[in-house]
Amino acid sequence: MRPSEDSGYVGVPFAWLLDGRRRDFPLYLAAPGGRYVLFCDTGELLTGDHLERLHGHDHTLLFVAPAHTDELSDYLSGDLTQVLHDPFIPVSRKAGVVHKCVRQSVARLFSEPRAERIMEYKALVRDLADATITQPGLDRALVQLTRHDRYTYDHSVNVGIFGTVLAKQRYGDNRELLRRLATGFFLHDLGKSRVPYDVLNKPGKLSPEEWAIMRQHPMLGFQVLVEEDQVEEEAAIVVLQHHERADGSGYPHGLPEEAIHDFAKIAAIADVFDALTSNRPYRGAMGTFRALSIVREQMGTDLPTSFFTQFVMLFAKGGRTDEAPMPATAPPLFAAAQ
Repeated sequence: MRPSEDSGYVGVPFAWLLDGRRRDFPLYLAAPGGRYVLFCDTGELLTGDHLERLHGHDHTLLFVAPAHTDELSDYLSGDLTQVLHDPFIPVSRKAGVVHKCVRQSVARLFSEPRAERIMEYKALVRDLADATITQPGLDRALVQLTRHDRYTYDHSVNVGIFGTVLAKQRYGDNRELLRRLATGFFLHDLGKSRVPYDVLNKPGKLSPEEWAIMRQHPMLGFQVLVEEDQVEEEAAIVVLQHHERADGSGYPHGLPEEAIHDFAKIAAIADVFDALTSNRPYRGAMGTFRALSIVREQMGTDLPTSFFTQFVMLFAKGGRTDEAPMPATAPPLFAAAQ
């Protein structure tokens, strides 16, 4: 898939559209003089006759109008692996498809936190983690996208993106570690699927009783993983510890600094930053610089200097920082969770 020069129309290989799925957008052929003519209307299935018409005119691409690029992204998200590995798709377009695809998956997961949904989500997240290694520039494009897309469930997706890209900065191109960590980052708030809707979406300040319920979500998320037999150590660490703080004021266990794993610290910085830069019922979104300043002020004692420096680099135009050594084995997590 490639954009047409200056037109905004997006070219799609004909073979991608032969899977029998219904399209919610029309298809066009490029014509002389920079024009586009209708080839196949919305909902019309492509057939062998269409293929013969294309071959007869030496066309290799069909085009989608600018007004339907969102519908095209929805369609392409049905085969994310193909999208990620197509050399003609711009990185910015890949990032958009990935973000939309993951957002749809997390919506399904939160509505039905069952083993099948968790496995579907994990497969999708691992494809994304692999792509940040194999697709140059995708990590930066994903980070840029989190500043603009604000929909339901986007917090889980954005924290997953920030966490995965920061982990790549720290630990390098370790595919297996990045896959397992990405699963944890994207699932970090899984427990909120069991928090009552009126508490989760209350527009004002939570009461002490409501806050006590909200603080249960790390343990609730861990319980979902256990009940659905989807426990992996890295994901469990992130889900359980992403609200722990170095001074012992965090939850659910009030762990001291030495018991909080680096994986959870990555999730924590991503979680706090995205919360600050998101629109909330009680305040507007902060700008990147202001949010980073608050993260530094509020989490300075919780994070090694290198964590904050590497996180700031995600928003810079320069290159990556030096990689960190591989993390040590996790603290005795499951004993504390009982």
